Amino acid sequence: MTTRPAADTGPSAASETADHGDAFTLPACPASVSEARHRLCRHLSATPSTLSLRDDATLILSELVTNALIHTDSAQITCHFHTTARTLYLAVTDHGNAPTTPHLPDQVRHPETPEHGRGLLLVDTLAHTWGTTSHPRDGHTVWALLTADECS
Repeated sequence: MTTRPAADTGPSAASETADHGDAFTLPACPASVSEARHRLCRHLSATPSTLSLRDDATLILSELVTNALIHTDSAQITCHFHTTARTLYLAVTDHGNAPTTPHLPDQVRHPETPEHGRGLLLVDTLAHTWGTTSHPRDGHTVWALLTADECS
C-alpha cells in the first residue's frame, strides 16, 4: 500500500496497544531467517486471533530479514513483534551503516530478476501499511503492520 504510516498506524500505534510482544537479536547469517520465522510462529500461537496472519507474516518477515542480511554490512539484526487482538506489527532493524534507505525498486531502471527484486513489493502487497526508519550511524528499521481482517 504505502511506505508511510497513517496517523493511527505504524510502530507507535502498535506498541502502545500491544497485548503481547517479543524482541530479540540474531546474528546476520542465513540461519537467522528460519530462526526468526520460528520465533514469529511461536509468538503468534500466543495470540490465537492473529493466527490467520501467519502465512503472510512469515513471508514478510523472511523478506525483511533477508534484505537486512543481503543489503547491509550489519553483524546482527533485531526483530520486534507486537500483537493486539486484530493486528501484528513486525520490525527488523539492521545495525549497518549503508547510505541507502530501503525502498520499492524502480521497475524501469532496475527490473527484477528471477532471484531478486520482489521482496518489498511482496511486503507492499501483503501488509496493511509498512515503512522505514533510519537511525543515524546505526542502520535502518523496516516495519510492517498486518490486520487480521485484511489477511489474504
